[in-house]
Amino acid sequence: MPKKNTSILILLTPAIGWGILICYFSLMPSKEVPSMLKSVQDFVLHFSIYGALSVLSFFGLTRYSFFRLPLNTALLVSVCCITLGFLIELVQERFIPGRQFEWSDVLFNSLGSAIVLGLNKLAPVAKL
Repeated sequence: MPKKNTSILILLTPAIGWGILICYFSLMPSKEVPSMLKSVQDFVLHFSIYGALSVLSFFGLTRYSFFRLPLNTALLVSVCCITLGFLIELVQERFIPGRQFEWSDVLFNSLGSAIVLGLNKLAPVAKL
């Protein structure tokens, strides 16, 4: 477990890095997307990458322990992940060749992002 004075930015580095990877692969033209990613079912890919983003954010914010976050913090993580996915879909539609906005992608991004809420519900309350 990290020290108490470890910066939140340091703790969120894995989530930030994962978010950068999501943006990188999501914003490349469709003909440049690696075949490995194209071979995965679209809904599985969207659900799992945004689920991983929300889980990495959860653990960063809990300082890599398994304790419950305040509900508004868990909701904020989920909303931020959902917003990222929605914005990427909008950018794909408008600016990326061979890509289009898909509501099904937004749905599965959102479901994956909601994993943090379930994880938070299962986590015990921290004892002070």
